[in-house]
Order: sequence, then structure tokens, then C-alpha cells
Amino acid sequence: MTIGTSRRELLAHATIGSGFTDDVVVNEFESYQASYNAEAAFCGLLGLACEIAIQRPQLVEKLLPTVIDPAYAMGVDSAEEFIEYAKVLIEHDVLKDPKHRQFSQGGTDYFHRFMSGHLAAIQRILNKLSALRGA
Repeated sequence: MTIGTSRRELLAHATIGSGFTDDVVVNEFESYQASYNAEAAFCGLLGLACEIAIQRPQLVEKLLPTVIDPAYAMGVDSAEEFIEYAKVLIEHDVLKDPKHRQFSQGGTDYFHRFMSGHLAAIQRILNKLSALRGA
């Protein structure tokens, strides 16, 4: 992914049949700069990860470390906190002008239907970040 690749381009690459491999999609996602603000980055990355997961559900746990990093930086240290904080962000996101939303309806639906099934992976990633950063 080149610097400046848009969210729209990344989502187009994640579409099944786009010709882009899972590894390319994960690498592009990891390089995507959602925001320099941790809360905005968490919201933007989570919304994007959920949207990618609609097309490629097998990638969710590979995308989660990038999503969780800004949440951890804000003090989220349990999978349950991650889910609850994400729910608050989604509730606030729906109030924004549609062109500024980070969650599509599909991404929101994906989060509510499937993200709780990844609690163990979320907690593993949080534990790893804690160990790496000496918390």
C-alpha cells in the first residue's frame, strides 16, 4: 500500500474477487493511518476491520492487533472493556453526518453479531501488549 491509500481503496482490495491476497489486505490494513488521535484511530480501524471481515471473516484475528493498539493506549485492558468501549463509539458514530461515519451498517451489524466471539483473542492481544510494554 502506498502512502495516502484511501479507506475506499483498501475496502476495494478486501473485496472477494479483487485479486488481492489475504496477506496483501492485512499488510495494507496494518499500514493504514486512521488518525493520530487514539480514540479516532480505534473507531476508524475497528469500523474498517469489521467491514473487511464481512468479505474476509478469516482475517479478523489478524486485523485485531492493529485495532487493539490504540484502545490499549487509552487504558483498555480487558476484552470486556474493549467490547463495551467499542459499543459506545458505535453509538456515537451513528449520530455523525453519514460522510464522516467510521461504521457502515454492515460493519455495525458484523460487530454486534460476531465480535463477542473473539473475546479470547482480544484478551490475548491485550495481555501481549501489556507484557511488551511492561505494564
